Amino acid sequence: MTDLRAHLEAEQRAIERERMAADEAERQARTEATRGTLRALLAGYTSGLERAEKVDWKDAESILRLHVLEPFPELADRKAAEIKPAELRPVLARLVDAKKGRTAGKARSYLHAAYAAAIRADFDPDAPQSLCGFRIESNPVAAMPSMAHYNKAGQRVLSEAELQAYMARLSGLSTMTRLALELDLMLGGQRPTQLLRVTSADVDVTADPGKSCCSMARARASRRGCTCSRWSAALGKLRIPLMADSDSIPIADSVPGDGGHVARVS
Repeated sequence: MTDLRAHLEAEQRAIERERMAADEAERQARTEATRGTLRALLAGYTSGLERAEKVDWKDAESILRLHVLEPFPELADRKAAEIKPAELRPVLARLVDAKKGRTAGKARSYLHAAYAAAIRADFDPDAPQSLCGFRIESNPVAAMPSMAHYNKAGQRVLSEAELQAYMARLSGLSTMTRLALELDLMLGGQRPTQLLRVTSADVDVTADPGKSCCSMARARASRRGCTCSRWSAALGKLRIPLMADSDSIPIADSVPGDGGHVARVS
């Protein structure tokens, strides 16, 4: 009886081992099927943007998901290294046909960047592991037109009446919001997200105006009638938050009469 019980238990263990081996083989097959795909490439690229705290990572994830992965699932599940330029054309053509040329240009840019990142990753020790192992030898997006004609910057500027109306609206806002928007205007209409990233280390009051990136902003502001003394006054009333901690520094005393120079706003 004991021998029979031992035999049955041994059979059960053997069956369990076979089941576990089959499950592992299936799991590895699924992993192998998704490894190196365009879907995996784009996931690795966008997750890398998120980890690097890039401001456009959500935009990249959304555009690639809505206009590449979801409408072209078969393409997304192809090996990224095997995809040819002609196979990516329908992705962008679909957007152009829908009168979304700007989005098509951004989709092309993100696709190109994803492929370029994967190509570099195999040689870059700092690259995220999620971008390694795709064995991509060339960037298929590079062969496609840049679509720069969909990315033309607007040339229209506010009229004097519109500027007066804008300033009047600012007067009804809270003090800090009003000052921040006034400063942005006087700096030549810089991107607010970039200005919000400025820290105390980014403020250089001794920089050469000819080399300071802010000299361009000041030139643009001057063309709008915003003198250095005006934006210097607004700057002096604000506090730039420190990213390292919760403190902030008053910079009114450190900004020279000509307004100083804010460097590395990028």
